[in-house]
Amino acid sequence: MTASKLDQLRQMTTVVADTGDIEAVRRLAPVDCTTNPTLILKAVETPAYADLVEEAVAWGKKAGSGESTVHAVCDRLAVTFGAELTKIVPGRVSTEVDADLSFDTQATIGKARALIAAYKERGIEKDRILVKIASTWEGIQAAKVLQAEGIDCNLTLLFSLPQAAACADAGAFLISPFVGRILDWHVKVGGGPYTAETDPGARQPGQPERVGQCRGFLLRSRRRHARLFRRGAAAGHRHRSGDRHPVGNARRQCEPGRHRWGLCGHGHGDRSG
Repeated sequence: MTASKLDQLRQMTTVVADTGDIEAVRRLAPVDCTTNPTLILKAVETPAYADLVEEAVAWGKKAGSGESTVHAVCDRLAVTFGAELTKIVPGRVSTEVDADLSFDTQATIGKARALIAAYKERGIEKDRILVKIASTWEGIQAAKVLQAEGIDCNLTLLFSLPQAAACADAGAFLISPFVGRILDWHVKVGGGPYTAETDPGARQPGQPERVGQCRGFLLRSRRRHARLFRRGAAAGHRHRSGDRHPVGNARRQCEPGRHRWGLCGHGHGDRSG
């Protein structure tokens, strides 16, 4: 009997499911699973998960009213789905921090801690969970703090080599480049037609891989996403903290590391380190 494409993939890589569909995860048996608000929304629209939604809403009504309660209900629903997924997959489940916090380091840290605490209340330890955070400068700094606390992070919304390098320097456990969105951008600006061999999104993981090789990462990639799993401590690299450089006729003070990877928004970057 000829092996299915999924079975062939299992022989060469680790299968990770990007879905909130619990039954699909149970049927396909991936090793890890990742969710996001869009996937959770799609799942809760199906009758099969009505009881999970009703439980979260009932809890929210007891908690109070207002926008903060709405956010709390959404977080509870995400953790509820994540908890169910941990019963199925042997590996990690990623749960995403609210994207509205992408440019707020302290709020991201607080939300991540709250998610881990919510899992803990359900008897699920943090070594089963990855906190999914946007790869903005602020998100990367949040990941640096969280990793030091033993909370492993999955840095998402990543489109470039500078982002990958900054995540590596921050000690991120995993990065998830948006391979499909990279292709979409090239098509939008008039590129292509592309084949599987020339797809700029599929080729993009080669750049993060070079970063990973010098910082102790292991690259795992697939058609729509690529992931760098951290294996060890980052090698020592020089940072020019407080580099000063001109912006128009003014001079600004850059945050440590931001200028080095060109993430300061000033159009420069010392990558000689």
